[in-house]
Amino acid sequence: MKASHDGIFDWNLETDEIYYSPGWKNILGYEEDELPNELAVWEKATYPEDVKRLQEHLDKLITKQYDRCVAEFKMKHKGGHWVDILCRADAVFNESGKTVRIVGTNTDITERKHAEELLRKSEAIKNTMISNIGDVLVIIDQNGINKYKSPNVTKYFGWTPEELVGKNTFDHVHPDFLETAQKIVAEVLTKPNATAKAEILYKRKDGVFVWIEIKIINLLYDVDIQGILGNYHDITERKIAELELLKAKEKLEISQAKYKAAFQTSPDSVNINKLNGEYVEINEGFTRLTGYTEQEVIGKLSSEIDIWAIPADRGKLIAGLKKDGLVENLESIFRTKGGSLLPALMSAKIIYLRDEPHILSVTRAIVDRKKMEQELITAKEKAEKANSLKTEFLNNMSHEIRTPMNGIIGFSELLNNSELNEEERKYYAKIIKNSSHQLLRIIDDILEISTLETNQEKLTETEFCLNDFLMEQYSIFSLKSKELNIPLYLKKAFIDERSYIISDKTKLSKILSNLLENALKFTCEGFIEFGYYQEEENLVLYVKDTGIGISPKNHELVFERFAQEDKEVSRKHGGLGLGLSISQENARLLGGGIHLESEKGKGSTFYLTIPYQPSKTSSYNASKGLKDVQTTDDKYTILVAEDESINYL
Repeated sequence: MKASHDGIFDWNLETDEIYYSPGWKNILGYEEDELPNELAVWEKATYPEDVKRLQEHLDKLITKQYDRCVAEFKMKHKGGHWVDILCRADAVFNESGKTVRIVGTNTDITERKHAEELLRKSEAIKNTMISNIGDVLVIIDQNGINKYKSPNVTKYFGWTPEELVGKNTFDHVHPDFLETAQKIVAEVLTKPNATAKAEILYKRKDGVFVWIEIKIINLLYDVDIQGILGNYHDITERKIAELELLKAKEKLEISQAKYKAAFQTSPDSVNINKLNGEYVEINEGFTRLTGYTEQEVIGKLSSEIDIWAIPADRGKLIAGLKKDGLVENLESIFRTKGGSLLPALMSAKIIYLRDEPHILSVTRAIVDRKKMEQELITAKEKAEKANSLKTEFLNNMSHEIRTPMNGIIGFSELLNNSELNEEERKYYAKIIKNSSHQLLRIIDDILEISTLETNQEKLTETEFCLNDFLMEQYSIFSLKSKELNIPLYLKKAFIDERSYIISDKTKLSKILSNLLENALKFTCEGFIEFGYYQEEENLVLYVKDTGIGISPKNHELVFERFAQEDKEVSRKHGGLGLGLSISQENARLLGGGIHLESEKGKGSTFYLTIPYQPSKTSSYNASKGLKDVQTTDDKYTILVAEDESINYL
């Protein structure tokens, strides 16, 4: 029989699959590519009386009662006979501490066992076996001096027996293992038949250190041996294999640790699902993103927690993964634990865990990006709208300016007609005057909106009687309301003595005049009412009409520059669409604001709110200035400062 070699096995407890190395199969007489049923289930190939004992050893190894399992047992050779096996096994654990694999080596010790049996029976047979056994047999005295070395010492270590006998066996032990070797010798000296074993590095004649397993027994009492009998077994190949397994295990553990660290510390949401959507693992980023904890999702389907706000998107994900194994930057909307919708970007790929396909997904919230996109869209729409309004304004302004200019130029030419009677001449002059005022108002509006935009407008607060101010407005607009046959009403909240306030009268006049003009412009029947009332620390001035009204959706639009709700109506009545914008800006300068209540076809009410600053000297008499002026018949010289001759004339 060939000299025995160690075999390596790797038993996966999760799949119950066992890997046998070619050397292991060779021990039992099988070729490298063979895997008979007897080896697929190790109990079938094991000697019946050894099965229970071997299972107990394995159970203790799996449950961590053993650091390492070492056992001797018999297994059936392909030829039908039994082979003595020395097994050394270690457990491999996963990150949670569960035993998932058992790896180890098996050594054919049939010859050694047979030799030991024969040694006990016959000295002659003993000497023969010693000469032919695969291991090296030694006998040393209690001081470690070599008394005997079997011939195999030359084969394995290069020394001849004669070179070693009489020398100290510890001389060839590696310094790092010297204490171990001396310790096991001391242990067996405590009593007859005491045994000990160890794995050490032993120096060959060429100076190279090899791994050997030493097993010794105290036979000092034996008249034939009178020493410590030892067996040196070369385990270098096994140790190399174990070292490779250990390196592979460490590499795997490092890789798993790196993966685990990257998985858990990723700022993005990372999760692993089965193809049916069942959650297998999530990281803290998933919890931060969705609000779901590990206990709430592991083992559940994504459909159970209703995380996909758009279920069809998951169908896209699965279809892409089945086609390419990878999906990048799939934009979707997810539903968090609290029910809020979260726009996110997902990338995923197929990975295999225990030979089963899984989905590894990385998801990142894109709330800020979507918000920015929406802001850009809104800004674009506003810019387009502003550009459209500007174009419309320029077109409208051209029309608005040309209309009064045509009246001024045309009727100015008609005045040159010498055949005009006095009544016609006065009528044409009135038209020219009205057209000039109309043109002046347009120019004033354009200039005022410019000064408001550049913050050049300043407040000029004075003390005045609000009731008198409103009466002035009433006097101005009542004439036009009578022409249009629209009743105009004024309602005052205070008596005259209480109505003295401090504010910018000019700006207040501009605002109220604009609101009254609009009311008269867009009211065909019914009435117009304006007035004021006190509301806490504010004064609220209002203008109410029964005109065409404004749709609620356009309540904010009408205050924008150049904006007009109904282009056809505005074109009919004229205007640049600046009046309400100017009024709103002036209201803000006064420390207040404007809002409206209106429905289409049901009229409108505009409210101007300003701070109520009552005058401390309410006894002010509006006619005081007139009483103090003394009228005389004296003539005065008036200075006109003007650089334009036309204006001077």
